[in-house]
Amino acid sequence: MLGRIRAPRAPIAPLRSLRVAFKEFKGTDARSTTAVDEWLSYATIQAGDELHVDLCFDQEPFCENTYALRPPDVNEMVDNHMEVPDHDDDDMEEVEDSDDDMEDEVSASTEETEYLVPSFLFRCTALRTLRIGPCCLNPPAAISLPLLDTLLLADVSDKDAAIKRLVSGCPRLADLTLQACNNVTKLSVPHTTRLRRLVLRCCHYLEVVDADLSELRVFEYRGIVPPPSFRRRTNNPSRITSCVLDFCGEEVSDSANLVRLRNLFHLFPSATHLQLKSARLGAGVGHGVFSSAPAFPILATLRELELTGIVLDKDTTIIATVTRILERTPSLEILSLFFMPVLVETKSKTLHKEDIVNEHWLKYDRYATLILPVGKKIRCLRKKTKEINLVHYQGALAQRMLAKFLLCSAAVVGEVFCDFAKGPLTMQTQLMEEIRGWVMNKSANMMFF
Repeated sequence: MLGRIRAPRAPIAPLRSLRVAFKEFKGTDARSTTAVDEWLSYATIQAGDELHVDLCFDQEPFCENTYALRPPDVNEMVDNHMEVPDHDDDDMEEVEDSDDDMEDEVSASTEETEYLVPSFLFRCTALRTLRIGPCCLNPPAAISLPLLDTLLLADVSDKDAAIKRLVSGCPRLADLTLQACNNVTKLSVPHTTRLRRLVLRCCHYLEVVDADLSELRVFEYRGIVPPPSFRRRTNNPSRITSCVLDFCGEEVSDSANLVRLRNLFHLFPSATHLQLKSARLGAGVGHGVFSSAPAFPILATLRELELTGIVLDKDTTIIATVTRILERTPSLEILSLFFMPVLVETKSKTLHKEDIVNEHWLKYDRYATLILPVGKKIRCLRKKTKEINLVHYQGALAQRMLAKFLLCSAAVVGEVFCDFAKGPLTMQTQLMEEIRGWVMNKSANMMFF
């Protein structure tokens, strides 16, 4: 900016974008706040036909929720496979010191002054993209953002009414993202706004979304279960083609929350790509509530499916869970399974860093008996699925059973990709040869890493 200002008196190209690592300017220093205001003012004055403002550049993770199974399962897993070393007194003193430091950091962070967005930004008619936060928007009564089509609000402290007023002032808004907005309990989008992309990330207190979703093409949700309720203003069929569902936090097993989760799947019956991530692989679809009316929907147009989660060694339900999903995806062509590792943490003790580095994740037992369901035929595996990917494959009993079931059923598979978890090369080689023997189409392209 200084270079543009100090340049010789010659025509200056209009400013098209401003990107700021906003985490460095949280309002703790008045000079920092003034600097950000001046940059925004300069950008709005020097903008041409369009301006893109990104104040979330280089933003840190905004949610601390971890993926965890129910405590009994996790403890059983850790006790069976992990040895937790005893901490000596010096280690405990270091832990206590680190805890004190963390408390000091937390107390210091609470003293930060929240950044208040200048009102002139909400009257910039050239603004096309606005990504901002953490801050307080405090939008004025009169908002004029006629060209804004992309809006991302991250960790803003404003409540429902302020967010609604801002969204109402953006008649051309097509892409809306809310992340870590913990004061928002209801998201209201005007009936004249036709969103094409909606992203809700870790707004854990959001209960209701009131919007016209008839033009929505991309939907992403990351948060706890149950998800918010959706009030659709029209009865037009959903046109969502790409969907990401990422359920952070602990596994949910109670029927009431699983019913709301099941209802969420009915929002995107026309999806072609689905990513489903949860603590347990399959997000509980194997539960009985998914078979009762209204049952898990048939995703007739789904072509690509990604399932991410934990599969415990003795999980006897994983094949039934994946089968239920695949029976509802008759046109599936690409299936990817991402196996998350179990947290190496117990109630009171944690492994040392060097123990985590030296620990490998492979658990191969060549003498274990793999019991598979008999006579189970899945249409998409027999006729459509051409690619199967296994990522962070650990070779535990349940994972091997699932892999064998899928590969022995995929008659037309053309590509098989397997990424092994960390472990001895000899064990990886044994797992590789085992997978090669399971693949029905021996001419398929197989890649192992």
